[in-house]
Amino acid sequence: MLHQEVSELTLINHLQTILLILRNLSFVKQNEHHLIKCYKTVDIIISLFVDLADRELTTNCLDIITNLAKHIILSEVAYGCELVDALFTVAQAVSVGHMPGMQADAVDLCIECLRRLTLTGGNEIYLENLRDADIELLVNCLVISNLETREASLEILCTISDKETNNATLKLRIAS
Repeated sequence: MLHQEVSELTLINHLQTILLILRNLSFVKQNEHHLIKCYKTVDIIISLFVDLADRELTTNCLDIITNLAKHIILSEVAYGCELVDALFTVAQAVSVGHMPGMQADAVDLCIECLRRLTLTGGNEIYLENLRDADIELLVNCLVISNLETREASLEILCTISDKETNNATLKLRIAS
């Protein structure tokens, strides 16, 4: 028999194992190019992260996306806007304790992922229309203890405030 019925829990366990393997592969610099070329896989990983369905899936997807973020062109993936929104949603939820089980460093990882996304030309468009809560999160990250997160937040704020569209309005929102 080629087809065997399995439970949803078994499928989720298989998915977690596959994502853990991809996560581990994404930490090796030589694998980045090969992983980013698997467009459908990247779209699935982003989709799983955006869904925020399972803590372990979300954590592993966040690690993978952060490792590949400097290569991701948001206009070329299926869920570019949703990815940026989900990164801010996770960072805000973890920072106020609404995502039990997520490590406190998830905020740092989300901010680092956003910073890496701003390194790719064209991605800054996806960060120009931030909600006030997103800007507040970035500003609050300027005073936390992790130096890399402070620097990443400042870099993101500088990147989005340097763009010409809505420049004056955005700078006023950041300053307030």
